Amino acid sequence: MEGFTDIFITGKGFTKELAGKAKCRFGVDASYQIVDAAILDYTKLVCRSPAGQDFTGLGIEAFSVPFSISLGDQDNRPWTQDLTRFRYYT
Repeated sequence: MEGFTDIFITGKGFTKELAGKAKCRFGVDASYQIVDAAILDYTKLVCRSPAGQDFTGLGIEAFSVPFSISLGDQDNRPWTQDLTRFRYYT
């Protein structure tokens, strides 16, 4: 729940020119948090999860949120769309 978990993403095309645009998003369109991602090399990037602060006072011990990345220009769109989720737990 406290965040600060490093998430490593593998793929292709993570170039140094995209380094300033790389972002990770945790949550749904109505409620989400965006963090910067760091490009490690052409096939890897990493981002650190934000705290699950919206749920810490509710007595919820675990929950999952959609996880996506973006290398886009305006408003970080498009975000990846798949079934990948990030799980918060106490």
